[in-house]
Amino acid sequence: MALVTATKAPTTTAEDTLKAKTGAANVISPADDASKIAGGETNAQAQETDGFQLVIDALKLNGIDTIFGLPGIPITDLTRKLQAAGIRMISFRHEQNAGYAASIAGFMTQKP
Repeated sequence: MALVTATKAPTTTAEDTLKAKTGAANVISPADDASKIAGGETNAQAQETDGFQLVIDALKLNGIDTIFGLPGIPITDLTRKLQAAGIRMISFRHEQNAGYAASIAGFMTQKP
């Protein structure tokens, strides 16, 4: 009976590959400390955000106060956060009706 041993090849990450290709040591990876990423901020000072909050911030910057759409599981958190931020969400049962309502509201208010 022969004893067979297997050796596992070393794994590399995307950051390792990028550093090797560019020869740059200044590639910031998620494993780097927060001071490199946030320009000297510590973890306590840096704030995390999610995609929903980015969407809400963009809508507020553009003066949007009403959203027309369809309710559903993928956007329930967005709807809740929109309402907390003071943006109205008007829900419809069909996309076409939401589109018509958004078009009419935009025409009447002269806002996007």
